[in-house]
Amino acid sequence: MAFVGNLLWFTIGFGWLGALLWIVMGCLLACTIIGIPFAIAAFRIANYVAFPFGRELVDAELIGEKRMVGTGF
Repeated sequence: MAFVGNLLWFTIGFGWLGALLWIVMGCLLACTIIGIPFAIAAFRIANYVAFPFGRELVDAELIGEKRMVGTGF
């Protein structure tokens, strides 16, 4: 079911466009040294935007790790 949802989202839901925009932004961010960590995050987000179904985001505190600053919203 996740495959069908991802296929429909990628083609009909313009998931490819969202992922492409995140990849372009990641490439632009990678041009500077300060932007490299943000570029890596942008590439990860592009993967989630392209294929969102069948995935689950889990809070770090639930698996026993410390939460990163600024991610508690």
